[in-house]
Amino acid sequence: MADLEIRTDDATNIEFAKADVNGTVTTMDETWINAALVYAEVGKEADLSDGERISTTGDDAVVSEGGSGSPRADDLDPDTTYYFRAKADAVDFSDSTLISAAAESPGFMDSLAGIESGMDELTDEEVGMDVVTDSNNAMNKITGSELAMDKVADKEVAMDKVTDKEMAMDLVTDKNMAFRKFLLSTHILGTCWIKEVGSEGVWISGTPNNFPHTETQDGAEVEFTLDTDDPAREDGRALRLEAISEADSDDPEFGWSKVIDFTDVDELKLVYRHRSNERTDRFEITIQIGDDEVFSRGDTDPEDVEDSLTLDVSSYSGEQELFLGGRRNRFDDAGDEYFIHYTDIELNEDA
Repeated sequence: MADLEIRTDDATNIEFAKADVNGTVTTMDETWINAALVYAEVGKEADLSDGERISTTGDDAVVSEGGSGSPRADDLDPDTTYYFRAKADAVDFSDSTLISAAAESPGFMDSLAGIESGMDELTDEEVGMDVVTDSNNAMNKITGSELAMDKVADKEVAMDKVTDKEMAMDLVTDKNMAFRKFLLSTHILGTCWIKEVGSEGVWISGTPNNFPHTETQDGAEVEFTLDTDDPAREDGRALRLEAISEADSDDPEFGWSKVIDFTDVDELKLVYRHRSNERTDRFEITIQIGDDEVFSRGDTDPEDVEDSLTLDVSSYSGEQELFLGGRRNRFDDAGDEYFIHYTDIELNEDA
């Protein structure tokens, strides 16, 4: 008996030029097979000697013996008799060759992203996550699924791989749902913020999004950089804001912003470091959500100020702009440094 066998069932949803070719996985050796990539083979000869796989967009995923898949056969010629059968390839998440083929199948990854047990196994497997975080197709499907992103955020292996890959981080930070799940992860401080790719990926997803970068905001010329030597976050990237010229307006306000989905979020946490040398009243921290200022601080202590901040954001819901910035109250050209660092952003659902 083979390790993987599938039975072809009756086709359903037969339309003008497409149909669902259904199949049931009758045998599956789950000691090494994590999933079956189920696809349709279609031909015009009764013995399917001309049978071919029409496309990968209609593929399906089955993760257990007895499960059924409904791969879609499309782009068929109208008024034509077709013969079909369901076929299946074994997918082992610990085998880079087998998972690589599956990762490039839009239908398989779309289906797998909605299967809890399948995503549970994938996000625990280092080889599998290494492959899918290199696949634009796979990460597009994962970042589009709440279930899949819940699993990614829940597993250190998955978070570790995502924060190591630029393309994967781009897709996570580009989708508000995926980014919210990402920031809610209990593993975020052990993955994103101690890695160059992960922490940098967060900052370049906002505005401004290129570093180092100098622009004028509210009349103040501001330099935006990503620091690696900040004591608050010496391994990853900390956002550094520094006003470098006198402003044209009183108390100019400047900073970095990004839209975040605050649905079901109770707490916003971050770390900031504030340095203004001997005149700290010249530089004030400001954090805003939407039109509301939720935190501000201007100190008289001449030493560096570093603090962890937890804000109650339970009154906010939906997509809101998070603004991390400062105000320049005074300016002189004595050579003093006035800057703010921000890092270690995370969300919490349990205030």
